[in-house]
Amino acid sequence: MRIYFMASGIERETTRVRGIEVGAVAELVRQRFDTLIFGGSNIGLMGAFADAFIARGGGVISARPPWLKTEGLAYEHGEVMDVEDLGERKKLMSEGVDAVLCYPGGVGTWDELFDLIASRAVQPELGCPPIYIYNWEKYYAPLLLQMEVAVEVGLVHPHALASVYPFETVEALGKLISADA
Repeated sequence: MRIYFMASGIERETTRVRGIEVGAVAELVRQRFDTLIFGGSNIGLMGAFADAFIARGGGVISARPPWLKTEGLAYEHGEVMDVEDLGERKKLMSEGVDAVLCYPGGVGTWDELFDLIASRAVQPELGCPPIYIYNWEKYYAPLLLQMEVAVEVGLVHPHALASVYPFETVEALGKLISADA
């Protein structure tokens, strides 16, 4: 089984991500999924999670756009798939996955998340895998509230967000994954 991992691949020096759980979540996810596919950065949350997943016996596939190699930020472990651009990268990472794990991230992470949700909303026959959103220190609380309001006022159909499952602790993620098994 394959899980698509979304997160920041490049944090600034001032980024406050200490305390964000990587090891325990990687352990939990590895118990159910054998392969992690992600955006191919060797630093940030992307690199840290991929390393933790491999350390627990999982396989990784990194979909790397050219600029990661140019900047010396390309993940070199596991299966490497070089892609031409971000569109190809998103398509490759989202095809055939059994679940999505979304950690805190910036515009790239948001783009991946909403591209997946939007494409599945307009093509429901594709099916949408469960999307587990790590609401670490309420990072995604405003976004989750906006989603709720959009459904409430009728701008988004509830089925478009039916596969979105926020969590704040490892234990909560464990319950969500068990419920989807």
